[in-house]
Amino acid sequence: MGSLILCHDKRAKQPYEIGRVHLRIYTIEELCYYVCNNLYLIDHTIMNRQLCEWIATELGLGKLADKLRDELARSCSEEQFVLTLLGGSYIYAQSEINKIQGILENLQNQREVEKIKFKGDTLLESGEYSAAVLVPVSRERSSERRIGWESFLRTRVRLPWKRLRKVVFV
Repeated sequence: MGSLILCHDKRAKQPYEIGRVHLRIYTIEELCYYVCNNLYLIDHTIMNRQLCEWIATELGLGKLADKLRDELARSCSEEQFVLTLLGGSYIYAQSEINKIQGILENLQNQREVEKIKFKGDTLLESGEYSAAVLVPVSRERSSERRIGWESFLRTRVRLPWKRLRKVVFV
């Protein structure tokens, strides 16, 4: 028989908004779900003191907020921040957290260009065209060629350029 995981009953009066994807989060469960399903999007826009304050004040999870603040003070990696959040939420079993840790370790082994491409693709799939365009295409390195915006957007969105220009730049 499976184990029972009790969820938190606290719902925020003021949601935490993830601006990049215009998503409002009201519970720790929603936050953890978003993080686990968008590991490529975890960066300073989510790993910040505002999130810690929201967790403490709106959700009443002061101990978790303190742990996350400590991680930020030590300039932790995205992986450590996510694992602290998931572990402190008491929603996921250790086996699930270990699986997510494996995914995060694989992400660290990817080249920066692959991470950026997946981040842009994820934003496009969620309909965030303007945010996807703002994701840097590549960094100037000798081993990587720079991609022009037009060809980048055509391959990324697979729309005719005239239509794409109207969608993204209007």
